[in-house]
Amino acid sequence: MGTNWVAPDITVEQYDDSRRLEVFHSRTKQWILAHAIKVSNDKDGGIPSLIIATSVFEPIGAIRLSDKGNRERRFMAGFEYVFPKWSGISKLMYNNLRGGLFHEGFIARGLLITDLEEPIVQQNATIQVDPKRFVQAVSERFDEFCNAIKNNEDDLQSKFYAYWKPQAEGYNYSQGERKPVIDFPTAVSTGAVDTYYGSAAMPPNTTINPRTKSR
Repeated sequence: MGTNWVAPDITVEQYDDSRRLEVFHSRTKQWILAHAIKVSNDKDGGIPSLIIATSVFEPIGAIRLSDKGNRERRFMAGFEYVFPKWSGISKLMYNNLRGGLFHEGFIARGLLITDLEEPIVQQNATIQVDPKRFVQAVSERFDEFCNAIKNNEDDLQSKFYAYWKPQAEGYNYSQGERKPVIDFPTAVSTGAVDTYYGSAAMPPNTTINPRTKSR
């Protein structure tokens, strides 16, 4: 079996609780947002780059809300952190951007993907989004979010740890044994055939036998 990675250059064996923020930042930046930025520069890369980048809003929102609320509330809280100027359209972006991309395979009516001088522009009833600037803004703001956790702004450390711990440590309390808390691998391996990636937010769960990752 190949090496199991919980983040770029961090193996399952190297992981401990002291590295949880490092892992969260590294895997989200390098396995998620770096590819969103790369794809956004490709021809016809706008839609796929938005699909990748918008996956980061819910983890941010879940931490801000102390993991309370449904997916909509989490997305909105994450979006509002990344784009505070546009907090008034967070619900619309959940429905039309996230809902369209993830559930319908395309953006919903009322959104326009185009080239702009800033990530988001509202013109009358239409929200315009520039994928390149949008994805870059998400990446930069994610760095700021992790720094805010590190500096414990607004008690974010305890919120982050509370969010991370139960997902990293799944136990079968009736038998006193560890068990997977999710049904797909969150670590990735160099040793098999198929490729699986977990959520940007999910911490490593060493009880899961992962498949493969190309390096």
